[in-house]
Amino acid sequence: ANDANIIAKSGGAGARCFVFRLVSDGSLRLLLSAAGAVFDTTATSSVTLASVGITNGSRCSVRADWRQSDGRVQFFYSTNQGATWTQLGADQSILIASIFDSAAQPVEIGSGANGTVFLFVGKIYRTQLYNDITLAQDFDPSLAVPGAASFVSMTGETYTINRSGATTAEIVASAATLAKPLV
Repeated sequence: ANDANIIAKSGGAGARCFVFRLVSDGSLRLLLSAAGAVFDTTATSSVTLASVGITNGSRCSVRADWRQSDGRVQFFYSTNQGATWTQLGADQSILIASIFDSAAQPVEIGSGANGTVFLFVGKIYRTQLYNDITLAQDFDPSLAVPGAASFVSMTGETYTINRSGATTAEIVASAATLAKPLV
Protein backbone atom coordinates (compact mmCIF):
# COMPACT_ATOMS: atom_id res chain seq x y z
CA ALA A 1 0.00 0.00 0.00
CA ASN A 2 1.05 3.60 -0.57
CA ASP A 3 0.87 6.62 1.69
CA ALA A 4 -2.58 8.24 1.43
CA ASN A 5 -3.80 11.67 2.44
CA ILE A 6 -6.83 11.88 4.67
CA ILE A 7 -7.04 15.67 4.49
CA ALA A 8 -4.60 18.17 3.06
CA LYS A 9 -4.16 21.76 2.05
CA SER A 10 -1.01 21.41 0.03
CA GLY A 11 -0.08 22.42 -3.50
CA GLY A 12 3.36 23.12 -4.86
CA ALA A 13 6.03 25.31 -3.31
CA GLY A 14 4.42 28.43 -1.89
CA ALA A 15 1.08 26.72 -1.22
CA ARG A 16 1.97 24.08 1.39
CA CYS A 17 -0.10 24.37 4.57
CA PHE A 18 -0.79 20.97 6.18
CA VAL A 19 -1.23 17.27 5.44
CA PHE A 20 -2.73 14.56 7.65
CA ARG A 21 -1.78 11.23 6.10
CA LEU A 22 -2.10 7.48 6.59
CA VAL A 23 1.39 6.07 5.98
CA SER A 24 1.83 2.74 4.20
CA ASP A 25 3.08 1.10 7.44
CA GLY A 26 -0.21 1.96 9.20
CA SER A 27 1.08 4.94 11.15
CA LEU A 28 -0.30 8.46 10.91
CA ARG A 29 1.72 11.51 9.88
CA LEU A 30 1.10 15.23 10.28
CA LEU A 31 3.09 17.65 8.12
CA LEU A 32 2.95 21.41 8.73
CA SER A 33 4.42 24.38 6.91
CA ALA A 34 5.06 27.77 8.47
CA ALA A 35 5.93 29.64 5.25
CA GLY A 36 4.36 27.54 2.48
CA ALA A 37 7.58 26.71 0.62
CA VAL A 38 8.35 23.36 2.25
CA PHE A 39 6.96 21.20 5.00
CA ASP A 40 9.07 22.48 7.85
CA THR A 41 8.25 19.76 10.31
CA THR A 42 6.59 16.38 10.54
CA ALA A 43 5.32 14.20 13.35
CA THR A 44 4.50 10.50 13.01
CA SER A 45 2.65 8.21 15.40
CA SER A 46 5.15 5.78 16.88
CA VAL A 47 2.53 3.00 17.08
CA THR A 48 0.77 1.80 13.93
CA LEU A 49 -2.96 1.27 13.66
CA ALA A 50 -2.31 -2.39 12.83
CA SER A 51 -0.51 -2.93 16.13
CA VAL A 52 -3.64 -1.86 18.01
CA GLY A 53 -5.90 -4.20 16.05
CA ILE A 54 -7.18 -2.01 13.22
CA THR A 55 -7.34 -4.07 10.03
CA ASN A 56 -8.23 -3.36 6.42
CA GLY A 57 -11.97 -3.05 6.01
CA SER A 58 -12.68 -2.09 9.62
CA ARG A 59 -14.03 1.36 10.50
CA CYS A 60 -11.77 3.58 12.57
CA SER A 61 -11.70 7.26 13.48
CA VAL A 62 -8.31 8.97 13.60
CA ARG A 63 -7.24 12.35 14.89
CA ALA A 64 -4.12 14.52 15.07
CA ASP A 65 -3.92 17.36 17.59
CA TRP A 66 -1.27 20.09 17.25
CA ARG A 67 -1.00 22.65 20.01
CA GLN A 68 0.59 25.91 18.88
CA SER A 69 1.56 27.08 22.39
CA ASP A 70 4.11 24.31 22.98
CA GLY A 71 4.24 22.41 19.67
CA ARG A 72 2.84 19.18 21.12
CA VAL A 73 1.39 16.74 18.58
CA GLN A 74 -0.72 13.78 19.62
CA PHE A 75 -2.30 11.07 17.47
CA PHE A 76 -5.46 9.24 18.48
CA TYR A 77 -7.76 6.52 17.18
CA SER A 78 -11.28 5.44 18.06
CA THR A 79 -13.21 2.32 17.16
CA ASN A 80 -16.56 3.73 18.35
CA GLN A 81 -16.87 6.83 16.13
CA GLY A 82 -15.15 9.16 18.57
CA ALA A 83 -17.05 8.31 21.76
CA THR A 84 -13.67 7.42 23.32
CA TRP A 85 -10.15 8.08 22.02
CA THR A 86 -6.89 6.20 22.61
CA GLN A 87 -3.53 7.87 22.04
CA LEU A 88 -1.19 6.25 19.52
CA GLY A 89 2.39 6.30 20.76
CA ALA A 90 4.17 9.08 22.58
CA ASP A 91 3.73 12.82 22.19
CA GLN A 92 5.58 14.31 19.22
CA SER A 93 6.63 17.89 18.60
CA ILE A 94 6.27 20.43 15.76
CA LEU A 95 7.67 23.78 16.82
CA ILE A 96 6.41 26.47 14.45
CA ALA A 97 4.69 29.77 15.24
CA SER A 98 1.72 29.18 12.94
CA ILE A 99 0.48 27.12 9.99
CA PHE A 100 0.73 28.83 6.59
CA ASP A 101 -2.65 29.54 4.98
CA SER A 102 -2.67 29.62 1.19
CA ALA A 103 -5.94 31.17 0.04
CA ALA A 104 -5.31 29.78 -3.46
CA GLN A 105 -5.02 26.17 -2.29
CA PRO A 106 -8.21 24.17 -1.67
CA VAL A 107 -8.68 21.71 1.18
CA GLU A 108 -8.66 18.20 -0.30
CA ILE A 109 -10.18 15.09 1.19
CA GLY A 110 -8.47 11.86 0.11
CA SER A 111 -5.69 13.26 -2.09
CA GLY A 112 -3.08 15.94 -2.55
CA ALA A 113 -1.86 18.34 -5.26
CA ASN A 114 -5.32 18.62 -6.86
CA GLY A 115 -5.95 14.89 -7.06
CA THR A 116 -2.59 13.84 -8.45
CA VAL A 117 -0.81 12.28 -5.46
CA PHE A 118 -1.40 10.36 -2.22
CA LEU A 119 -4.80 9.04 -3.30
CA PHE A 120 -6.87 7.49 -0.52
CA VAL A 121 -8.70 4.33 -1.53
CA GLY A 122 -11.55 3.53 0.81
CA LYS A 123 -14.31 5.40 2.58
CA ILE A 124 -13.98 8.66 4.40
CA TYR A 125 -17.14 9.24 6.40
CA ARG A 126 -16.30 12.68 7.75
CA THR A 127 -13.44 15.10 8.28
CA GLN A 128 -13.38 18.06 10.63
CA LEU A 129 -10.83 20.83 11.07
CA TYR A 130 -10.73 22.74 14.33
CA ASN A 131 -9.02 26.00 15.21
CA ASP A 132 -8.54 25.56 18.94
CA ILE A 133 -12.04 24.45 20.01
CA THR A 134 -13.89 26.10 17.12
CA LEU A 135 -15.05 23.88 14.26
CA ALA A 136 -13.60 25.57 11.15
CA GLN A 137 -14.53 23.05 8.43
CA ASP A 138 -16.82 20.05 8.47
CA PHE A 139 -16.85 17.65 5.51
CA ASP A 140 -19.94 15.53 6.14
CA PRO A 141 -21.06 13.71 2.97
CA SER A 142 -24.29 12.63 4.68
CA LEU A 143 -25.49 16.16 3.81
CA ALA A 144 -25.18 15.45 0.08
CA VAL A 145 -27.65 13.86 -2.25
CA PRO A 146 -26.18 10.58 -3.60
CA GLY A 147 -24.72 11.26 -7.05
CA ALA A 148 -24.63 15.03 -6.50
CA ALA A 149 -21.83 17.04 -8.12
CA SER A 150 -21.36 19.17 -4.97
CA PHE A 151 -22.81 20.02 -1.59
CA VAL A 152 -22.53 22.74 1.06
CA SER A 153 -21.32 21.80 4.53
CA MET A 154 -22.82 22.94 7.84
CA THR A 155 -19.84 25.31 8.19
CA GLY A 156 -20.50 26.88 4.76
CA GLU A 157 -17.86 25.32 2.49
CA THR A 158 -18.86 24.02 -0.93
CA TYR A 159 -17.36 20.61 -1.68
CA THR A 160 -17.12 19.66 -5.35
CA ILE A 161 -16.95 15.96 -6.14
CA ASN A 162 -14.14 15.19 -8.60
CA ARG A 163 -15.27 12.50 -11.04
CA SER A 164 -12.31 12.68 -13.43
CA GLY A 165 -9.62 10.08 -13.98
CA ALA A 166 -9.54 6.31 -13.76
CA THR A 167 -10.83 6.31 -10.20
CA THR A 168 -13.48 8.72 -9.08
CA ALA A 169 -15.04 10.12 -5.96
CA GLU A 170 -18.73 9.86 -5.39
CA ILE A 171 -21.31 10.25 -2.67
CA VAL A 172 -22.89 6.89 -1.95
CA ALA A 173 -25.50 6.81 0.79
CA SER A 174 -23.80 8.67 3.65
CA ALA A 175 -20.17 7.83 2.88
CA ALA A 176 -17.73 9.29 0.40
CA THR A 177 -15.83 6.62 -1.49
CA LEU A 178 -12.69 8.49 -2.37
CA ALA A 179 -9.74 8.13 -4.63
CA LYS A 180 -9.73 11.68 -5.99
CA PRO A 181 -10.03 15.07 -4.28
CA LEU A 182 -13.00 16.91 -2.99
CA VAL A 183 -12.04 20.54 -3.40
